[in-house]
Amino acid sequence: MKRILLLSLLTVSVLASRAQVSHGGAPLFSQAKSDVAAVALPTLDNKVFLQQDMDMVAEASPMRAGVMQDADFSNATDGVVSVMDDGTRVWRLKVCSPGATAMALFFDTFDIPDGARLFVYDATGDFVIGGFTHQNRQPDGTFYTQAFPGDVACVEYQEPKSAAGRGKLHLSRVMHGYKDFFVEDGKGAGNCHRNAVCDTAEWGRQIRSVCKILIYTGSGAYMCSGALVNNTARDKTPYVLTAYHCQDVGRVTGFMFYFNYQATTCSGSTILTSTQTVSGADMLAKKSKDDGSDFLLLRLHEAVPDAYRPYYAGWDRQAVERPPIGKCIHHPSGDHKRISTPNSVQINSNFYKVFWRTGVVEGGSSGSPLFNQSKLIIGQLYGGTSSCSNQSGYDLYGRVGVSWLGGGTASTRLQDWLDPINSNVMSIEGLDYSEAGDSARVVTTNLLHLYPNPCDGMFRVDVEEIGEAIYHVYDLNGRLVYDGRTVFATTTQAINLTSLPYGAYSIELYIADKKYANTVVIKKK
Repeated sequence: MKRILLLSLLTVSVLASRAQVSHGGAPLFSQAKSDVAAVALPTLDNKVFLQQDMDMVAEASPMRAGVMQDADFSNATDGVVSVMDDGTRVWRLKVCSPGATAMALFFDTFDIPDGARLFVYDATGDFVIGGFTHQNRQPDGTFYTQAFPGDVACVEYQEPKSAAGRGKLHLSRVMHGYKDFFVEDGKGAGNCHRNAVCDTAEWGRQIRSVCKILIYTGSGAYMCSGALVNNTARDKTPYVLTAYHCQDVGRVTGFMFYFNYQATTCSGSTILTSTQTVSGADMLAKKSKDDGSDFLLLRLHEAVPDAYRPYYAGWDRQAVERPPIGKCIHHPSGDHKRISTPNSVQINSNFYKVFWRTGVVEGGSSGSPLFNQSKLIIGQLYGGTSSCSNQSGYDLYGRVGVSWLGGGTASTRLQDWLDPINSNVMSIEGLDYSEAGDSARVVTTNLLHLYPNPCDGMFRVDVEEIGEAIYHVYDLNGRLVYDGRTVFATTTQAINLTSLPYGAYSIELYIADKKYANTVVIKKK
């Protein structure tokens, strides 16, 4: 939320040792070993950054959570190497950012072979994330971790004997947390909030759609909220709706999504989890407040695991002068999930203006969804004047109806992504992870006839309809690498993917009420 940041604390609790989507295994050295000397980064004064937050001009930025330090460590020149009895080669590195409340690691080179695994743990060995494999590599060749507690990071990289010496790792940046990321008393936010779990009976599914988002940039890390949203294909594509200003903080280098970070009881502050995370996302569409509704639509690089019990919230894009009162579900100050109830909601240009009956929103709540009485998202939080010390203040939510058409292009509107079958519906119900979807709404998948295949990136496709179509192209890891829009004047159309490197890709094309899919192979140029 864009406002002056006070000394509110960002909290992430630690109740589990496994986190971030990973691929099994265990570290061989679960404690910080004395034979690995720590390399220390320059000392930073946390008080300086806290004061900067207090002095920050309103409307300047989302909530900042940490700052970045440059690093230069690789498995070729730094750390300690051990060889186990079975030939497994183990590289270990210990990095200290003195005084940090939390750390996160950024590798600008993450090129490891099949069978290799990377683990990261704190100085005690109690908080462990991994193992990470080549499957965790981001599309740009990088890799980064979620935040973990303390000012010491222990890196352990395991290579099987058959691949010893092939991996290349370079640690280029370290996030230095200067707020209390890992307090477990739920006191990061103000004292006027209501725990989300209090309304589980009625709003349980919608609560599961909301996530906390950590946005990494070249200079710092910022905190927002967002929600998984459904689309008319009802295919569980991991779209997250949040606020434009959450990424308006310089060059974004990564996203981390925390699911189910919430209290276990209505009156308590014991946290359910802070370890159900997904890393990486593409920014598909966005529009600022200046001539739009301050929205940002993201597509996660990985599917949200069923173990997280995700819910893909429904939405309503109709313009209603005074929409029936629902709820806002959010992470104030990055704290565990809360639920607030509006007293009144009314249209205010491209936004809904909300006054509160119970609870408010804070920095860190930016991008959180506003639901109507039908439990459908009608907006995402931009900012305002409310706080626990000003509960009579108001807040503004960018309207889904305005975001729908946005700036008239796929990169500036929601329509192309949330209505891939061109149904032109005004609203859609949510979809639970356990549901297969309503058969009446599921689009039949047809074989997409394309030729030549393999090709040089330019090929033609045949369909049965004419009209406007959109298409998405995914790599073999399921990551969106290209999207486009075209018009079929006849049932045959050319598609140009010559900008993509050689390899196999999955292509999905939506036209009228049908979905076409196939695999296309691009030959070496």
